[in-house]
Amino acid sequence: MKTLKASSEGLKKINEAIEQIQTEKSLALSNDYWVDEASKFLPMDKIGKKEISGSVSKPTWHRFRNNTGVKPKNFQAFCQVLG
Repeated sequence: MKTLKASSEGLKKINEAIEQIQTEKSLALSNDYWVDEASKFLPMDKIGKKEISGSVSKPTWHRFRNNTGVKPKNFQAFCQVLG
């Protein structure tokens, strides 16, 4: 499975954006806000004939923050949340 990680410069920008949002919204890193907002940017998933909203998990958010690699669609969703 292909995963993405941020470059050194990208990781610095990610951490700065996280700090800014945390300050503005008084959010902890464990708050559901991060995964809820990222899930809004994911495409619908098909399961059989049903379509359900895409979602991302807290462990994925943790891997993104620690730069250990996440699926490209999740990486993009978190970057959109961070602006």
